[in-house]
Amino acid sequence: MTAGRLDPPVTLVLEGRARAGADEADVDGVEVVHAPGEGDDTIAAIAAANRDVVVVTADAEAAT
Repeated sequence: MTAGRLDPPVTLVLEGRARAGADEADVDGVEVVHAPGEGDDTIAAIAAANRDVVVVTADAEAAT
């Protein structure tokens, strides 16, 4: 965000053990949300509540 490569707002959804990596907060246009269960469900709910949205996901286990 600070580099100007993304336009706010940006929402980062963390699930499972990844929740320990960052507290829920809204800082400099980035909102961190902890998914209470499946991250996909939280992402879908956030996307459904917004008209213009781009969703990007990553699977940490697939990257290892």
